[in-house]
Amino acid sequence: MRQGLCMIPRFYYPNFLNNSDFDYKQCHHLKNVLRIKLGQKVILFDGNGGETEVRIVSSLKSELSFERIGDVKFISRENIKNITIAQALCQKQRMDYIVQKSAELGVESIIPIISSRCIVKLVPSKIPTKILRWQSISNGASQQCGRNKVTNVCNPMSFDDFIKKKHSDNTELIVLSPQGDVNLTDLPLKHKQNIFLLIGPEAGLSDFEEEKALFANFKPLQLGKRILRAETASVAAISAINVLTGDF
Repeated sequence: MRQGLCMIPRFYYPNFLNNSDFDYKQCHHLKNVLRIKLGQKVILFDGNGGETEVRIVSSLKSELSFERIGDVKFISRENIKNITIAQALCQKQRMDYIVQKSAELGVESIIPIISSRCIVKLVPSKIPTKILRWQSISNGASQQCGRNKVTNVCNPMSFDDFIKKKHSDNTELIVLSPQGDVNLTDLPLKHKQNIFLLIGPEAGLSDFEEEKALFANFKPLQLGKRILRAETASVAAISAINVLTGDF
C-alpha cells in the first residue's frame, strides 16, 4: 500500500487553476478508465508540484466539469537527487517500459540518445509523435505513483551532441558499462545534487562511444557481474542510486 497517499483518484491536469472543464479525451479517460462519477472527488496535479482536490459537479456524455474544494498544496514526492537518464533508443516496448519505470522511480528527465548500435531508426517526421507518446506514458506513470511532477522527455540527441554537453561541478556523470571498474558505492553521490546516467541500447554502446564518454569524465559503472538488458539496467541503476542517496 502506498504510504502517505489517499485512495482518491489522481489525474494530471496542468491548467486546473484557470479551467474547470475537461476536454473530450480527458473525459473519456476519467469516465471509462478511472470510472469517475458525478459528485466524486478527484485530486488534480499540475506537473509542477501542485495538487488540489476537486469534485465532479457536471457529467454529460462527453463533458465533465469540476469545482475546487481544497486549497492548492505543494507536496513533494520527488527524489533527493535530480536524476537524468540519457537512454540510447531501444525497441518500442522496451523504450516504453524504460520511460514508465523511470517516471515511477522519480527521474527528472529522459534524453533519448541516437547511438551507433541503435536498432531503432527515427524518421524525422515522426519524432514529434514519438515524444508525445513517451511524454504521455511519463505523465500516466506520475499520475499512478503519486508524484506531483512529471518526468520530462526531451528531444532525441545524437550521441556526439550529448557527450559535448556542459555540466556543473555539482553533477555526477555515469556511463553503464559491462567492462566498468567502478561500483556505485565508490561514487560520492551524496555530495552531488545532479546525476546523469548514460545507458546504451540493446547491443550496448560501441567501444569508441565508451571511450568518448570516459574522455568526457563519465565514470564507467558496472552493475554487478551479469550483463543486464537495457530496460533492466535502467531500473536497477535508478533504484540503487535511490537507495544509496536515502530516497528508499
